[in-house]
Amino acid sequence: MALWRYAFMPNPYLITSADADSILFNKRTNVVGLMFENKLFGNYWHGGAAVVNRPSKSDTTIIYKTTIPIQENLIWSLTTAGPSTLTCNGFYKNTVTIGKKQLNLTLKGTKLYLSASAGASFVFSQDGECTFNDAKLLQERKIFLKYKYTETVSPFYTYHCTDTLTFRNRMRDGINEWQDENPSHYTK
Repeated sequence: MALWRYAFMPNPYLITSADADSILFNKRTNVVGLMFENKLFGNYWHGGAAVVNRPSKSDTTIIYKTTIPIQENLIWSLTTAGPSTLTCNGFYKNTVTIGKKQLNLTLKGTKLYLSASAGASFVFSQDGECTFNDAKLLQERKIFLKYKYTETVSPFYTYHCTDTLTFRNRMRDGINEWQDENPSHYTK
């Protein structure tokens, strides 16, 4: 279930009666802030392959394997951006600085729909079906992306990328989650 990251109640709760003698005036309301995260948010190891179409040359395939462990600055981060949307800080075999998002991933069932984020380095478009395995256990989650983009300066190569993102960890409420926290998911 994908939910909006921050939601605030438009009206505070108003306490109208209590089993006490009286309700203190300045304590009779309560505003509740909620934080929701998309179920796929977190940090992912990344690997894949790209078929590069080169004008007036033969195509070439570049493979970038998932390696564990990997440098922290090469880990892709998926961040909740809306009710069913995530943003991603990587593309091809690149990871960009924090704050500059590259891809938008919109969840619909077990399918993902990919598009370029505002201010992305290139115009990314989906190039096949993008899915995720919907695993119960965090450590078994995988996301499969197919997209393409064309360089904006000469030689105008077009990259057809097929990427696999493998769950690494995520920070939720200050806790580093690297595996599923629900023990019932481990029983057969």
